[in-house]
Amino acid sequence: MNHVWEKVCESREGGELGVVNIKFFNLALLDKWIWRLGSNEGGMWKEVLVSKYEGWRKLKEDRSIYHVSLWWKDLKKIWKLEKWGSNFEYCFRWEVGNGKTIKFWEDQ
Repeated sequence: MNHVWEKVCESREGGELGVVNIKFFNLALLDKWIWRLGSNEGGMWKEVLVSKYEGWRKLKEDRSIYHVSLWWKDLKKIWKLEKWGSNFEYCFRWEVGNGKTIKFWEDQ
């Protein structure tokens, strides 16, 4: 069955159906949200995540929080699965500004 699904997901140019593999599509979207949390890309949903969960730094924490959204739980899973870890901080250019987004004693 798995082989059949792989065939269905192959491109239309190859003569197949070109159906998007929803698992990989979801992983890509969650990775993009993690990226957005650390970047300057804004938006209302980023503001919601930052105000509720304090931003990407909380993704690093190992402790489990019970009263979080499924969205945040999925982001934490992806953070560990994809091994974003300490490399995440090195992917951005930091500007101190007013000190609300940069933590002087914690960020490298």
